[in-house]
Amino acid sequence: MSDAGVVVGRSSTQTGWHAVRWTNGRLTDLGVLRGGSSSEAIAVNESGQAAGWASASDGRAHATLWKNGRLIDLGIPSGFTQSYAVDINDAGLVLGYAIQDLTGAVHSLVWTVTGG
Repeated sequence: MSDAGVVVGRSSTQTGWHAVRWTNGRLTDLGVLRGGSSSEAIAVNESGQAAGWASASDGRAHATLWKNGRLIDLGIPSGFTQSYAVDINDAGLVLGYAIQDLTGAVHSLVWTVTGG
């Protein structure tokens, strides 16, 4: 939850979970990636940008960022099966992790997203 009272999370739908934002008593569905069925917003910063994950057409979880009304796929690094964003600071740096293909090892990641 942000200092301004913006809360993010997920809500059940008929097809899966969808990331949501609660602001001033209003619930907004943040959507999913093309071909995916589920998403979850895990963290929100003071600008209202949210970080989390969404399933994609490849069936894998992708770290995601909701910024200025858009869902941005942060991707999965080569050699990894899935990625998750778990926090975002007020400068827009996204912290998360990815799970390695062969060993299942977990690696920390930081994404810097610029532009709209």
